[in-house]
Amino acid sequence: MVLITTQPKNPIFHGCTTLHRSIPQRGDSTVLGLGSIKNFNFNQKPTKISFKSNPFTYNLAVTAKAKTNAAFGEVEALKPRKILLSEVEVKRERSVLFGRKWNTLDVGTAGIVLAMHVLCLFAPFHFNWPALWVAVALYVVTGLFGITLSFHRNLSHRSFKLPKWLEYSFAYCGVLALQGNPIDWVSTHRYHHQFCDTERDPHSPTEGFWFSHMSWLFDTNSIIERCGEANNVGDLEKQPFYRFLRSTYLFHPFALGALLYAAGGFPFLVWGMGVRIVWVYHITWFVNSACHVWGNQAWNTRDLSRNNWWVALLAFGEGWHNNHHAFEYSARHGLEWWQLDMTWKRVVVTDRLPAAGGVGWEERLQRRSILQKAGACEVTGYPDSRATLKLFDKLRELLESAKTGLPLWMLGLGADLLWADMNRLLAFLFHQGVLDEQFLQLQQLQDETTPNFVSEVVNIYFHESEKLLTNLRALLMEREFWDYKKMGNHLNQFMGSSSSIGAKRVRNVCVAFRAATEQNNRAGCLRALEMLEHEYCYLKNKLHELFQIEQQRALAAGVRYPVQD
Repeated sequence: MVLITTQPKNPIFHGCTTLHRSIPQRGDSTVLGLGSIKNFNFNQKPTKISFKSNPFTYNLAVTAKAKTNAAFGEVEALKPRKILLSEVEVKRERSVLFGRKWNTLDVGTAGIVLAMHVLCLFAPFHFNWPALWVAVALYVVTGLFGITLSFHRNLSHRSFKLPKWLEYSFAYCGVLALQGNPIDWVSTHRYHHQFCDTERDPHSPTEGFWFSHMSWLFDTNSIIERCGEANNVGDLEKQPFYRFLRSTYLFHPFALGALLYAAGGFPFLVWGMGVRIVWVYHITWFVNSACHVWGNQAWNTRDLSRNNWWVALLAFGEGWHNNHHAFEYSARHGLEWWQLDMTWKRVVVTDRLPAAGGVGWEERLQRRSILQKAGACEVTGYPDSRATLKLFDKLRELLESAKTGLPLWMLGLGADLLWADMNRLLAFLFHQGVLDEQFLQLQQLQDETTPNFVSEVVNIYFHESEKLLTNLRALLMEREFWDYKKMGNHLNQFMGSSSSIGAKRVRNVCVAFRAATEQNNRAGCLRALEMLEHEYCYLKNKLHELFQIEQQRALAAGVRYPVQD
């Protein structure tokens, strides 16, 4: 075979033979079986070449072309694609229906969802007005009271506290939505916030829109693989009522279906169960899918959450999802006057009902309990609804000042320069994601009777954090390190205390660090420790700077504050 290349000056010698590189001359009969290339030059239009003159090379070319096309197809498939009408990229498409083994729970879940959709097909043929109003009433009872108010804002985030009889009543309404028992529902949602839009998120649109919308429901093993066993709902598992609902979950919605059939026949069953359940299904699922794909982001939450007005209208305010991810422990999602939030209005009305005994906006946090080691989900609530509004107004103005560069006194937050400097620095820390709204809650708790409250709490946090960092580094430096469980306990403590003062970036690093410990990844733990120490030092320096400005302002006002260590 003759190779087309340049003519070397000297031949290349090998042990067994001598190869001479040469170029074809005009008139050569075959080069790679292509036939004559007589009178070929770069200025002429190339003649059409047929491979069919040589069957071997023809088959070789066909095979090569097929493999090349397949390779290009694989490359194209690996490229992230964007979801329609959005900038969200699907980075790892996940197929749930095929290519895996289905367990009994997955088959049962898919069967129930399919049965409810099939039941909807009878709706046009069995319509009457009483059946429609039954569906609307149950939509409000199960969707608003059951899912959004109880399962989500009350049980998942503990953003407000209800009398037990009322809490249990609303939770029972949620069971009738046929979306799962409270323990499993809350566990999945807490994992969603903990690992939002990462590889460990139970339902993220980065794995496909339909996966985040509904198909994740039919792959329960993936949640266990990503997040582990449900160990984040101890507050519910210790209550017999929620354990009872988990063990008897399916009985309650099916009993409701039997009552509807007895009261109004098949039309009540079709509209009160099929249509209503499917309607609430997809509205709830749109919060997981559409609210992470379409809409606007008012807050830099470092995830894909968005405010979506049409989902908010259908889901009783749940569509203001970016607001929720920015302030996940707040009972209020609609922060602007025009952001309708029916669930929040229902909570406020419940607070005013004498029979409810008053809604408990989690009591003012005491200094010892402020650093409880129970994790982020235990940091709860605002003192009251009026304080909530003031808190959001202040935070919004702080962030706007950071974006515009305007002095804070122009925004009405203070007249003196030291006050403006202090709040400008605070706004910068919020804008960079170093702090979150929990720090402002600490400031709300500081008054004339406890003028040093924030500085004392932060000093306790610094003292505890120094010991935790020392313990973490000592564990990792052991020659035969193996106690990842002990390291995880230290990280849970660190994460809980960081959340309690609003140290958002430190807490996020703790989450990544804990993920490395769960994978027994020592190299990953070392990298995470370095990042944690860096974020902690940055936070400490900035808070010291903030307190120094506050001390200067206090001295100017004749109030004495303790010197920071």
